[in-house]
Amino acid sequence: MKTLDSAKRAIGILRAPRNALSLPPTDWNEILPQLRKGRMLSRFAMRAQSAGIAEALPAKVREHAEASMVLARSNRDTLTWEALEVERILERIGVPGILLKGAAFIAADLPAGNGRPSNDLDILVPRDAIDKVTAGLREGGWEEGEMETGEQEHFLRWMQ
Repeated sequence: MKTLDSAKRAIGILRAPRNALSLPPTDWNEILPQLRKGRMLSRFAMRAQSAGIAEALPAKVREHAEASMVLARSNRDTLTWEALEVERILERIGVPGILLKGAAFIAADLPAGNGRPSNDLDILVPRDAIDKVTAGLREGGWEEGEMETGEQEHFLRWMQ
């Protein structure tokens, strides 16, 4: 199976998890890495579980799916804790904030947050409060993560 074909099949089982039951076992050797590379394995696992087919998946696929769900739950717990900590800091310094992207989906317990990997916490704050928020976060023990040059330029462009 070619990479493009395996990517299309991975998307297909994300859309319709029951289709995974008709996959030949050898196809999983290319589809699992596609799901993992696209950071969608846990989302597939949760959709398969919701569709009631998780137990019918091949044993090795089920093991990978279950492990990805453990990681997704851990990620969700960490992100939820981080969001609560940031909320406390914003309340302490008197600045409103809005969670964005993955953190917002997870905090609102929306289906789009199920199995969604997220490595950061994006918040929107008033432009004139950015320095105050940055200082408050640093005082609260938060540190800026490493960013690649392109990411840093994008971040700084939209921060101003």
